[in-house]
Amino acid sequence: TWDLSKFQFEPATKYILRKKADDITVWVNGKSQPAYGNEEVIINFTTPSVEELGCTPITVGAAKIGNYDDASSPEFVNGGTYANISDLEIKRAEYVYNGNTYKPNLNFNGDHNSLIYDVTDGDRKLVKELEIFYAGRGGDHDGGIVIYDYGVFSIHVNMDFLQEHTYEIVIPKGAIRLSNTPELTNMYNYIMNDEIVYTVKGATPTVFTVDGCSVENNTEMSALPPAIVWTLHGAYSLKNSDVTANGKSTGTASSGALYGDTYKLPITIQKNGYKSHVAVHLIKPETGENRAIREGEIVTITIPAGSIVYPGEESLANPELTVSVKGIKAVLREPEMVNVNLTVNGLHTTAHQSPKGKAYTFNFAPASEWIVESVKHGDKKLESNAEGQFITEPLDADADLTAELAYNGNWAVDEENTGIWTVPDTEIRIYKDDAFIIVDGVTSANAISVYNVAGMLINTTNATDGNDRVRITVTPGQIYIVIVDGVAAKIQM
Repeated sequence: TWDLSKFQFEPATKYILRKKADDITVWVNGKSQPAYGNEEVIINFTTPSVEELGCTPITVGAAKIGNYDDASSPEFVNGGTYANISDLEIKRAEYVYNGNTYKPNLNFNGDHNSLIYDVTDGDRKLVKELEIFYAGRGGDHDGGIVIYDYGVFSIHVNMDFLQEHTYEIVIPKGAIRLSNTPELTNMYNYIMNDEIVYTVKGATPTVFTVDGCSVENNTEMSALPPAIVWTLHGAYSLKNSDVTANGKSTGTASSGALYGDTYKLPITIQKNGYKSHVAVHLIKPETGENRAIREGEIVTITIPAGSIVYPGEESLANPELTVSVKGIKAVLREPEMVNVNLTVNGLHTTAHQSPKGKAYTFNFAPASEWIVESVKHGDKKLESNAEGQFITEPLDADADLTAELAYNGNWAVDEENTGIWTVPDTEIRIYKDDAFIIVDGVTSANAISVYNVAGMLINTTNATDGNDRVRITVTPGQIYIVIVDGVAAKIQM
């Protein structure tokens, strides 16, 4: 007897079972009988293919540009003409196996990201590689838990498509795989998507456009800012890592300023949708201080032509970008202040002050795995600049700012919507018990963190040796995000 119960067979594969001749010893009354033995036994068989099992490739549904839940998000037309695309969301199709229809759980193969190619010349030229995310849509709250009607594959494209160019957005074969579907539990390695291709004809004019600079040319100031930022229309990159800006100091007070007459300055680019913020950094690397500018001095900052290029189309590059600043004597006076209140997720508020009549600039960097969904001054949404800063309009009165955060890491599973979350492939469970948050099945090696929904860290702890349960006291009436080794659960107290 061959016991094959623990053997994983590959589909569409030929197997040979062989028992060599005389490989079985015959015993009689406790003595071996060498004269007797078995004949050679060979059994050949071939396993059926995935298709013969009644399995079909994973398919997808219709695609939309933007958020699938937003009624204003247009349908994506394959082969259509677009100047740019923000997010491409593709509805998950149901899976059919032997006539039965499932809403399957899906895995993404991290080695198969979405790819954008320029195919204008008939060959695929890689422009961009993007992760594929799975997101729930059509959700509604049920006791603090969001129940989704359907799922989408979300690709953050955030790219201009150039005029007279043709592109392909490709989900490679094997990027999407089946998992945890009845009758097919052991087939997740073999049931996958065929290559999915979306074609786009570009419509963005191939013209290098500067939307503005953070410092007006010939501005008078007593100290240079930390950085001068040019805003470009399009998702640009530095031509290479050696690109620097040139600084030059001239005038009556040039001696002793900015390391002499000429110097090199680092450049960084931050892409934000269809905009690129090109920052020339003026902070002294040795001290971290702002560079001074003296009365009568003129400082000129120049980004050489050809330093900034469009990925995959390096002929689309910058002309020389130049701005000059004139030094004046510093005037010190006590400014009139206004109050600025920042509220995060409607929970946590911090108070600040800012000079009246001036724009208020602040950094807002949440903890790891948290993302900033929006920052608003009143009804106006604020966008971060190349330095990760948010800047309001000049404030003539007290101001209220609001920020929305979201957890963007891995989630545990609450398949039955019982409020008991399980961490996949472990014995760890996370749930509430009266006024406590309970984490079961952990060891002292598991890191446990508790955040409120405003992204504030409330507690960190570990299990003690010999104890697999942690009991955490929190304030009742709030929602908490409990993270165990990077996997999160949402607990409504």
